[in-house]
Amino acid sequence: RVGVHIKIKKYLLTIPNIIYPYVFSITSIVLLIYFLVLLNFPSDDNDVVIGNILEIGLIVLSAFLIIYTLLCLVFAIVIAVFSTNNKITYFEACNMNILTKCLQIPSYIANFIVALVGVLMSIWGLGLIFYAVIVDFLTIVLSGIASIGCTYSLKKNGIITKKMAIICGIGSFIYVFDIIVSIYYLIEKANYKLKKGVNI
Repeated sequence: RVGVHIKIKKYLLTIPNIIYPYVFSITSIVLLIYFLVLLNFPSDDNDVVIGNILEIGLIVLSAFLIIYTLLCLVFAIVIAVFSTNNKITYFEACNMNILTKCLQIPSYIANFIVALVGVLMSIWGLGLIFYAVIVDFLTIVLSGIASIGCTYSLKKNGIITKKMAIICGIGSFIYVFDIIVSIYYLIEKANYKLKKGVNI
């Protein structure tokens, strides 16, 4: 039971990064609503207090988004470090990697659709394109950092070659290819497990 609890705690480290694109999207939508309300808010003296409250809300939401991004960066680094020093085994690292990538696929699809709509809107859709690019960029950077430890651990234990470690390490930061890399890691992990009869 103790071992199971420890393993669960390790997987909990992935949650902030898994939900990052969704948190970013929801917060961005609320920020946009706040901004639009402020733009159309009357400038009467009687409404100054409400206007100030809305401005404070805008600042708080912006700060939350920045802080949460930094928090996810910390978690990504922790996962990478734990994977390199074997506090997270390469088996667990592979599972965490594929879990993160798969659960973020709906976000990538949604952002692609948003960007496509932006393209169809011509110059008026530049904001949507910029938003989609930023969300995907930050998401893939955070998940890529977390996967560095997995790549290093697999190479260290002789599961993948140095050449593949370099290719996959770079690929983990490339759109779509990062998912292919995570699947490749999972396959190599399974092959190694069958070959060595390891059960971790």
